[in-house]
Amino acid sequence: MGRGLVPNASRPELVVVFVDTSTWIDYFRGKETVETLYLSDLVAEDADICVSGIILTEILQGIPADKEHKKVSGYLNDLIFLPMSKSSYFLSADIYREAKAHGHVIRSTTDCLISACAIEHSVSLLQNDKDYLTIEKFSPLKLIELDVR
Repeated sequence: MGRGLVPNASRPELVVVFVDTSTWIDYFRGKETVETLYLSDLVAEDADICVSGIILTEILQGIPADKEHKKVSGYLNDLIFLPMSKSSYFLSADIYREAKAHGHVIRSTTDCLISACAIEHSVSLLQNDKDYLTIEKFSPLKLIELDVR
C-alpha cells in the first residue's frame, strides 16, 4: 500500500491510518457507512493503511469461505503491520484502569489493546465503536473524526 494521502479539502490530510476490525468487516461486507466510504477513499488513493496482529486475527477468523479468506488474507498482508511489544500490554491495562477509575468500563480488552498499539505507533484510528470514544477521553488515543451530516 501507498505513499500517503493526496490532500483533499473534505477531510484532513493523513499520512498513516490504523483501521479497526469493525470498520474492515463492514468494508468487506460492502456496507456503506461514513467509515467504510472514507476507507474506500483511502484505498483508492493508495494511502498508507495499517493493521495489527489482533485486527488481522479478528477479521480472518470470521471468514468461513476459503476463497474469500485467501483473497482477504492476501489483501491484508500487503498493509503496513504494526507490531505490539510487552509495553503495549501494560499500556492496554493502564487504559482500562484509567477509564474505570473515572467510572467507565471498557467492554472489550481488544479495544484497549488496539488503542495501545495506535498510541505507541502515533497513528490515528478509524473506527465505529463507542468504546474508543471513552478511551480517547482518558488516554492520548487519536481518533479520525468524520463529518456525519
